[in-house]
Amino acid sequence: MIKKIAVIGTGVIGTGWIVRFLAHNKKIIAFDQDLKSEKKLILEIKRAWPFVKKLFNKKKINFKNLKYVSSIQEAVRDADFIQECATENYAIKIKLMNKISNFAKPNAIISSSSSGLLPTKIYSKCKNPSRSIIGHPFNPVYLCPGVEIVAGSNLDSDTYNITYYSTSPIKDDTKYLDKIFGIGKIRSDITTVLDGKSLTADRNGNQIYGVFKIKDEYKRDKLTFIPSGQFDFGHTILNAYKESGNGAIEAEDQHIRTKNIRATMAVVEDLSNDKYTLKRHGKLEYVAELERSSNFKYTYVGDGSVKFNDTLHTGALHNLNGEIGIDIIFPEHYSIFIIYERNHAFSTGYTDNLYIALGYLPHEDTEYAFSLNGSENLMSKIEIKKSMNGYDLSFNLNDDITNLGDSKEASINLNKVF
Repeated sequence: MIKKIAVIGTGVIGTGWIVRFLAHNKKIIAFDQDLKSEKKLILEIKRAWPFVKKLFNKKKINFKNLKYVSSIQEAVRDADFIQECATENYAIKIKLMNKISNFAKPNAIISSSSSGLLPTKIYSKCKNPSRSIIGHPFNPVYLCPGVEIVAGSNLDSDTYNITYYSTSPIKDDTKYLDKIFGIGKIRSDITTVLDGKSLTADRNGNQIYGVFKIKDEYKRDKLTFIPSGQFDFGHTILNAYKESGNGAIEAEDQHIRTKNIRATMAVVEDLSNDKYTLKRHGKLEYVAELERSSNFKYTYVGDGSVKFNDTLHTGALHNLNGEIGIDIIFPEHYSIFIIYERNHAFSTGYTDNLYIALGYLPHEDTEYAFSLNGSENLMSKIEIKKSMNGYDLSFNLNDDITNLGDSKEASINLNKVF
């Protein structure tokens, strides 16, 4: 049973969630990185309450159910349900979800208000990601009862893709053009819980996506310069669907579009000698999200007179990523790799990561590797790879060694390149 709810981020969407939770007499712990936003939050709640009074028949606001705290840890540690409402940016959300999942109770549900980001990527560094979902509301949150629910790694859906990939030289052996083009089909089951009752529907869709990348390479003394440019796009069409049950909605076709470009310059300096192989390298990358749009139009079954439209359309979002590192390979088959990177999203913030990897290659067809990486958390990875008759068999074990809970992942992969 959900008794305490944490809301992370008290902007427009976060405030809307808080108003709605207050209307349902839930205890809320709120946090925002702007510690001065508490007064603004109270004013927005009071402004919205006249509408809530009519909709939920509430006479007054019980501010005793709302607590504003100064840290994420304090906000989420006792919460049964956590609603994240941060800026729509992968770097920020990945870092935030990692922090939330480390401080939250093992059985707490973590929900993101994201409208266009992939849950598998948002929760990629999350502890126990199976409890995570996308809970994308319709604005204003306290008036529109619909919430778009997308599961994380446990989504009950089937996706079929056919992808074509090719790489070909241009003029000489240093310039290459990579092309990826794919089509896919999506089949999913939707379950919405409204006032304790489940509303169900089936929804299908199609998608098309592609990547075009051109890369060059030229050398000057011990330096190798590798400039590259890339354009990728995606267009997903989710078909119309109609829920069954009391309070069901009927949705129209939904179009989700993405377009991105990136320009990269990488530099490698070879300082090898007779004792070991030594390479220093750096990379600077500019990424622009030219388009990220989605539209969701729906009406309530039995009352088609009022149409609701939830539209996402962001302007260009810009990111600048930098990386420096060093690789050392010894004749005794030992290797050391160290990389520091910073991912900076203009006007929203940045993340730092440090990667340290140790490798050992005792035989020509078998590799052992151990690595550590992370910014606030220290992730360890053990990998064993063996080549057999043209196939690569690998075993991976990942562990967050800064946490004592269940944060281990293991996988076995068998690959062959044709």
